Amino acid sequence: MTKSHFTRFSSGFTLVELMVSLVLGLLVVAAAIQLFMTAQISANLQRAISDIQDNGNFGINYMIEDIRKANFSADIPVIKSGLPYAGIVLGIDNLPSTLTNRSANLLTKKEAEGTGKKTNISSDQLTIQYYVDITGQFDCEGSGIPVNSYVLQRYFILDGNLRCDAGIYPKTVPTGNDATGNPRTHTIVGFGGNGEIVIRNTEYMRILFAVSDDKVIADNISNDPIPADGLVQKNFRYIDSYPTSGTLPRIRGVQIGLLIRSNENVGGNPDIKTRNGSAFSVLDKNNVTVNTIDSNLRQVISQTVAFRNALGSGS
Repeated sequence: MTKSHFTRFSSGFTLVELMVSLVLGLLVVAAAIQLFMTAQISANLQRAISDIQDNGNFGINYMIEDIRKANFSADIPVIKSGLPYAGIVLGIDNLPSTLTNRSANLLTKKEAEGTGKKTNISSDQLTIQYYVDITGQFDCEGSGIPVNSYVLQRYFILDGNLRCDAGIYPKTVPTGNDATGNPRTHTIVGFGGNGEIVIRNTEYMRILFAVSDDKVIADNISNDPIPADGLVQKNFRYIDSYPTSGTLPRIRGVQIGLLIRSNENVGGNPDIKTRNGSAFSVLDKNNVTVNTIDSNLRQVISQTVAFRNALGSGS
């Protein structure tokens, strides 16, 4: 009797094939994860850039609209220390002597920032004033401005935000004596608080003045044309001595530099963190460093403003 022999064939993957398939699958998954992470970092970076641009450009444009009003309705189109009602308030001599609460701490100052600063160097403080002669005007804190009033607006950094603090005093000079026989005075109303936030996440502010040689005697502006070179970079400088009661060069404009941080954390991008650990250049200041090394995007924004009410006879 003949026995039948059946050959049994088994189907499937060998161990080597399984290992190759597993490795290929892991490579595909790793590539997909890498693409996802790259896209996420790119999206975060784009949001951070948009955040800085929207926040910074909107805020600085709002700020500049007010700064352009500086020196409006002044007796002469000149800004410098010692002149009452001058548009840049460098010292108490730029305010009427009839004001009882003049404070140098609330005026234009270099490195005026106190506690809570976000950088190794304190930010500057800029105080302007302008006259309001029409109804329906509002200061930077949203308060209505009475007609025939002067407005003081102080721009400063507090806890990493650019803020504006506003105060008002009447243009009319008080006359006569009060009930106690002393000369009547005015007070600045509403000045000296924490103000309203104009630009969030602003860690540093630097102020430069566009100055011209003050060669005109006794502020006779009839022969004081605008310099031929206009407001060019060489005219800008940091006046280390402000505020002061001495005579500073005539100021024709201001340059503002801001170091702004994004709300968005650009995590996973080592270049951002490395950049935050280096010094930033804000206008003429080249060694500005942040106290906290994080992964938020930072950008320097600058703007130049010519004082049309302080350009002299050529204005």
